[in-house]
Amino acid sequence: MKKQAEKENISFSPELMEQLHQCGQEILDVFVQICKENDLRYYLIAGTLLGAVRHKGPIPWDDDVDVCMPRSDFEKFKKIMLSRPKGETYHIYCFENDNNFSPLLIKLMKSGTVYNSQVAIDKNRHYRELWIDIFPLDNAPKDSGLGYRLHGKHISIMKRLMSYKDIQSNLSIKIKLLHFLLKGFSLKTLHNHTERLMCKWNDRPCDYYVNWASHYHFLKQTMPKKWYEPASELIYSGKYYCVPHEWDKVLTRLYNDYMKLPPKDEQNGHGAIEIKI
Repeated sequence: MKKQAEKENISFSPELMEQLHQCGQEILDVFVQICKENDLRYYLIAGTLLGAVRHKGPIPWDDDVDVCMPRSDFEKFKKIMLSRPKGETYHIYCFENDNNFSPLLIKLMKSGTVYNSQVAIDKNRHYRELWIDIFPLDNAPKDSGLGYRLHGKHISIMKRLMSYKDIQSNLSIKIKLLHFLLKGFSLKTLHNHTERLMCKWNDRPCDYYVNWASHYHFLKQTMPKKWYEPASELIYSGKYYCVPHEWDKVLTRLYNDYMKLPPKDEQNGHGAIEIKI
């Protein structure tokens, strides 16, 4: 099934959303199987966790899947996927296979599908397929210290600079100026520096996790490890998946009154202009 629009978001029909949700769960099931085969930890997170609790499946207007993994499992998963032969149906998209990819996460994608957006065009994404997002969880100290807050602000600034550096077309005057100022720094340099900042506490025992790659503020994403471990399970579209142990606390931290539906004008996805399933 294919729909197209010139710089206009596709209006998602119930039938199209159903196909998107089915494909998203198919990719999720491939991810879970790889985790089981390699004894890797994962958790449904963000909108996918919210969907499992509030809707027993995907949020009706959400068009992707979000999971997270402790950093050690995240890196093992990435290594496994990068070692696979090219051309497989399910593959990952990350900085290691595209040095112009600025997000600090992994996308597990399905070949033969298309999910194109204006953002993907502006950033000249090599892969524009249906995906699930996989976020790393890094060790963190308690979130109340000034040093931690300054460290988090540093990472937030680096993420913003990387995102600007990633834009390759439809450049505004502001972006052109930033490109000029950053011309002495490759995206690889910015990426490696930011990842070192993210992993600062991973070689020491900590009682907290933080999801630095999330678009939510880092203080909101800094949570006790005991909220995650040991994993619980919830039903998501008829199947059980791993979720944070204290999923209610996680959702309350992220969304406050999470069982309340948002206004209609906030019920939207990622702004696709072309879809093929």
